Amino acid sequence: MKKTSYEKKLQRLEKITELLRNQQTDLQESIALYEEGLKLYKECKEELDEMDEKLKQIIGESEVDLLIGEDDE
Repeated sequence: MKKTSYEKKLQRLEKITELLRNQQTDLQESIALYEEGLKLYKECKEELDEMDEKLKQIIGESEVDLLIGEDDE
């Protein structure tokens, strides 16, 4: 099974959001799209969390916080 790239997952998630916002689907399809979107959201968040951890290991946690604009306050 081929792994879907983060970018493709994000594009699909954006399309699902557009369909649901524009109410272009019936109730059953809306529920199925919502479930798919939730799954994609979790997968994308997991990938981002993994990349965040890798960056912290590579350059150190304090430098990552500076790069993404977080502070300890």
